[in-house]
Amino acid sequence: MFGIKNFFQNKYYVVTDQVLVSLLNFGSIILLSKLASISIFAKFVLTYGYSNLIFILATYFLSAPILVFFPKKNPTESSSYLASLMALNILSAIVLSFIGYWLVQLQVGNISFWAFLGINFSMIIHDLFKKFIFAQNRMSYIYTVFSSFILVLLFFGLILYKGNSLDLNTILWVYTLSFLVSSVIMLLFIGKNGFLNKRSFIPSIKNIKLIFVFFLEHYTYSKWIIMAGILFWGYSQGIFILGDILGVSELGISKTRTIQNLLGLFTILIMSMESYFLPSFSRRVSNLRIVVKEFYSKFTSPLIIIFLLSIPVLYFAYHFVYEEKYGNGIYIMGILLVSQIVVVFTKPLSIALKAKEISYPLFIAHLTAVLGLISLGSLFIYLWEDIGIALTLFLAYFLSNLVVLYYYKKNINE
Repeated sequence: MFGIKNFFQNKYYVVTDQVLVSLLNFGSIILLSKLASISIFAKFVLTYGYSNLIFILATYFLSAPILVFFPKKNPTESSSYLASLMALNILSAIVLSFIGYWLVQLQVGNISFWAFLGINFSMIIHDLFKKFIFAQNRMSYIYTVFSSFILVLLFFGLILYKGNSLDLNTILWVYTLSFLVSSVIMLLFIGKNGFLNKRSFIPSIKNIKLIFVFFLEHYTYSKWIIMAGILFWGYSQGIFILGDILGVSELGISKTRTIQNLLGLFTILIMSMESYFLPSFSRRVSNLRIVVKEFYSKFTSPLIIIFLLSIPVLYFAYHFVYEEKYGNGIYIMGILLVSQIVVVFTKPLSIALKAKEISYPLFIAHLTAVLGLISLGSLFIYLWEDIGIALTLFLAYFLSNLVVLYYYKKNINE
């Protein structure tokens, strides 16, 4: 069992891990947008949009519920729990990749199925192992930091090595290899710390039954979150596919996606809050309103300072790195920055709802956002192209988090 010292160390390890992951997300777009042609990069944005949908579907069902369920389970179930989720991971990746590949071929074309399956499977299994480590209280989170460091190092090294000959399939294979190596490292650490029992991985009637038991447990909790995840993808990633359909140029899509990536700084905050505070909130589920008040009392001022400091950093980063290639982007940057402020400051409310296993409001929130996308957002995109995409993202985030606020006040009591 961890002591107080380990507890506080883990908090900083979570932040460090998310910094590394955000560095990957942030740096990958910087490198790819600079090294790849505008056409290749635009095709990558569309392909990654479909891959991200598969990631959301699988992880919202497989790995995200671990943060809620695993802290409540008997330690003797850990090996069978992970083995069952790994089996479901393999099946989900294959089935969803077959469906997604057909759609990618229609819109992008000339893509390897194995490369597409590879990026989907490796990203899903990587998130599964990471959430498993975050949810337990016997391992130090430094293991995720180490594996994420290897992930970032390998990805950037391979992209720079192949920089003069980047095509879409090469980019997907680099993602696949990087995430797989990092995943294997985490699995070795999980086994080293006594969480793996080989009997859990041998096909048997008992183990198959356990797969169905954990499947139903996750489905009962995740069904609304999964549907919410599909809707979230619709306005966070699928919006670029819609923009392509509505005639936004490859330059406009690439510019908006690049600026969205610059705001990856706030992904560190959002992912860290989810990974660290969800298990913590789950252990204090009887007084969540007090827990949330404590969060805002402690972190509001630091968050405001971070947002203020980010303004000149984001402006000069775009000006010196991208403006020559993509043109002025200050309006898009301002709109998307306000969107991130809304998301960060309402995140504790959705964490509280998840901790209490009240997931249907998240579906309603994202449905409201998609309805806003369809009704006004499509018009915005048609009239103002890349700026219209940014305005639509703000509208979607504002509407979804307004709904979260309503259901938080309705369902979370003292």
